[in-house]
Amino acid sequence: MIPNGKMKALAYDDYGTPDVLHFCDIDIPTPKNNQVLVKVHAVSINAGDIHLMEGTPFPLRLVTGIFRPRNKILGLDISGHIVNAGKDVLGFKVGDEVYGSTSIFEDGCFAEYVCLQENKFAFKPKSISFEEAAALPTAGATALQSIKKFMPSEPYKKVLINGASGGVGTFAIQIAKSLGCEVTAVCSTRHIEIVRSLGADRIIDYKTSLIFDTDEKYDLVYAVNGNNSIFDYQKLLKKDGAYVTSGGTTQQMFQAMMIGPFMRSSKISSLTVVPTIEDLTELSRLTSEKKIRPVIDKVYQKEQIIDAIKYFYSGCATGKVVVVMCKE
Repeated sequence: MIPNGKMKALAYDDYGTPDVLHFCDIDIPTPKNNQVLVKVHAVSINAGDIHLMEGTPFPLRLVTGIFRPRNKILGLDISGHIVNAGKDVLGFKVGDEVYGSTSIFEDGCFAEYVCLQENKFAFKPKSISFEEAAALPTAGATALQSIKKFMPSEPYKKVLINGASGGVGTFAIQIAKSLGCEVTAVCSTRHIEIVRSLGADRIIDYKTSLIFDTDEKYDLVYAVNGNNSIFDYQKLLKKDGAYVTSGGTTQQMFQAMMIGPFMRSSKISSLTVVPTIEDLTELSRLTSEKKIRPVIDKVYQKEQIIDAIKYFYSGCATGKVVVVMCKE
């Protein structure tokens, strides 16, 4: 039955901390000709959600709204099943189980239903739950693009991942290992065991060791978080090595974007990822082949979604934080 009436959604009218978030009742959307309407089973929380909530870094507001957010519903990653489809939709039908991601240019998916173009979705792998599927899109695609785009072609490759215990980092370890890399993972003491279980060959505990106090050189240095200088990271690179950051402080990302192109290596980049259908297809394949698995720290219920965001906001999460929006 095609749903109509009202639905619950998590909204925000002003930029700020999680205290600006609140539930509201809005109309269930009607799909356009090229859209599908998805009943949301689960969502996951990403650093991008926090940036949208805060309106940071400030240049982001040129897209999302200078003083207040243009789109009022938060949320990037989703899994669920299709309950209605526009007449031009060819790839999916009602009942299909899917997962995917919204963008900063449209309302988010922290709601009971969401309307998106069909190219924002892929079929949910049958081998994983809706909760696991919701953990895949943004973090998985960010790790996938960062590792594959900047990985040198020679067969023996050494990779350093700083921020290895977060949502992106846990995927990055597994993707690098699936490509035959030797992986050094940087994390805190309490995350060592989970990072080791994902296949890291060597672990640096930043609580007890200095990342840069080494003579090791790497083909790829991937900084998922941190506030280290690009010049420190450059010392860790082999002659033709690459450095990429997709997180960390604004300063760290700014240095990569603005200073990187003028340094001796042209392989210094800052990457902001919007998952593509090709990314989702590749993540589905890797998941089905059991080469990657989502690491989920905590699962919350819909009524607890603000608590889930506060937990993620605290910086304590290992892997992903997921919210169940409806029972299967």
